[in-house]
Amino acid sequence: MEHGHDTVAPQEGYSDLRRTHVVVSGTDNDDTDAGSGLLNRPRSHLMLDFDGPVCAVLAGAGLPESFESALAAGSSALQAVGSQSGLRDPLALLRQAAVLGSPELVSEAEAVVVALEVRGAAVARLTPGVADLISRARRLSMSVCIVSNNSRAAVEAVAGRFPSVLGGLPLFCRPSHRPHLMKPDPFLLYEAMATLGAAAGNCLMVGDSESDVAACQAAGIAIIGYANKAGKHDRLIQAGADVVVRTLDEIRLPCATLTAEAGD
Repeated sequence: MEHGHDTVAPQEGYSDLRRTHVVVSGTDNDDTDAGSGLLNRPRSHLMLDFDGPVCAVLAGAGLPESFESALAAGSSALQAVGSQSGLRDPLALLRQAAVLGSPELVSEAEAVVVALEVRGAAVARLTPGVADLISRARRLSMSVCIVSNNSRAAVEAVAGRFPSVLGGLPLFCRPSHRPHLMKPDPFLLYEAMATLGAAAGNCLMVGDSESDVAACQAAGIAIIGYANKAGKHDRLIQAGADVVVRTLDEIRLPCATLTAEAGD
């Protein structure tokens, strides 16, 4: 049963989804530490970024050669955007296309990126420790969902290959042809909270990028930074992650981590 709403201060360009999320009965009514950066109490909702914490979706996509080939086969406008975004970052291509190009260019860039994601999803392996993390969350009756800048097609492809781990998880993925709503924009997090009936202070995210941290800060959600590559540890701390871990096994649910370094 719904008992009320948490109102989020409107910001320029925000949709109605961003302004309000539903709060349901139980511990979600206690939102006193939302955005405090302190992992000091249990939370009921675990949100996982996809590419990194769940799997390396683009690792098997043949980058950068496959990306270079796709750009070479594309329009001159796409090639121009690709030269600015860098050949190793397909998502940067999408962002640049949205800023610099027409809807047709965004559609072309979207098709290139989705094809690469789906190719990688066909061979992607689960991140060590993620199956156990999800299992532990479920045993604690925490909801688990995916909040990803990747396409729904790619996320569903991986979920279909690992149904015992990822089957049935709510998926909040990059809105098609709307790359401006990818993280660091908090749109997907607000969408997840609205769907789950969750207060920000009752959510915890695991993400491996500065954009994950920025989105969580904007939405008032605590975040554990996953430093899965060299150099990420310091970058995630500097970005403002509440804590940073190097392996998912370090995360101690339901609230925090006993072995990770604090980010503040």
